[in-house]
Amino acid sequence: MTLITDVTMKNHDFKKILIFALCGMGDLIMLTPTMISIKKTYPKSIITVLIRNNKPKELLSNNPYVDKVIYYPNNFIIAVWSGWFKSEQKIKDIFNLITELK
Repeated sequence: MTLITDVTMKNHDFKKILIFALCGMGDLIMLTPTMISIKKTYPKSIITVLIRNNKPKELLSNNPYVDKVIYYPNNFIIAVWSGWFKSEQKIKDIFNLITELK
């Protein structure tokens, strides 16, 4: 698993990318160019966006730069983060790049 920290990451070939987008609808719209940039940098990747609010699900579902959208309510997100160290290996097996957009 790798976290995006700088532009040197574009030299890697990431196949499965998880983006935590735990923000509101307006912020998510403002982050769309970032998602486009990630997809253009890694065109063969499968981009999954995790959201905590069901409202932007339709917006992201119609976004050609996002392959999958996962909706989980706030209490599940808190459980995932608090249990991160227990489930870290499982997440590494599924995604090879994880980042959070704020």
